[in-house]
Amino acid sequence: MDTEGLCTIAGTWSINEFISSRPITNGLVSLNSMYCVPGFYLVEDSSPTSAGNLEWAVKQLGLEHRAGGKDELYNMINRQVDSVRPEDCQVYYLPFLSGTHEGLRARGAWIGLTDYHGQAHMLRAVYEGVVFSHWMHICRLLQSRGMSSAIRLSGGAANSQVWLQMFADVMQIPVEVVEGKEQGAQGAAMAAGVAAGIYRDYQELRPEW
Repeated sequence: MDTEGLCTIAGTWSINEFISSRPITNGLVSLNSMYCVPGFYLVEDSSPTSAGNLEWAVKQLGLEHRAGGKDELYNMINRQVDSVRPEDCQVYYLPFLSGTHEGLRARGAWIGLTDYHGQAHMLRAVYEGVVFSHWMHICRLLQSRGMSSAIRLSGGAANSQVWLQMFADVMQIPVEVVEGKEQGAQGAAMAAGVAAGIYRDYQELRPEW
């Protein structure tokens, strides 16, 4: 079984996957897909529990119209999250606004709020809840393979050094950030290039990955 190449996409969905030479058919993962390279499969475990939760929290906390634009908004959020030590938070967030396959009745929630806690604690809880949801999926994947030496991460959360550090702390392995943006669109463009005959196959594209 393959032991390298864990990948996480922390965007609207929590997508966690690896490339395998055989599908996982023991019911421990949510999806097996044919990979673009013949003879391989993309093994995935995922749910709508990732960085989309932050977008919801930004709206509910009235932060979306903050002056300074999106970059300054997210810089402010990162500073607030980083200002709260993990041991001082004691607020927990369940990122199940759109459900999860762990249970049909699962719902999103902030848990443990008191009048001591403020916006920074709530935002940190969202970051942590998203990370632990990813970790739950990765633990499911690890039931069928060994741990990777690193995990490659893309998506909105990859823009936050604070969030990336949480991923590394929880998973206890290095986190490698994928260069470039909109990897889904890049993949579609590569597929179109192969289909149109611009490239012979995906192996020819490999030096450009």
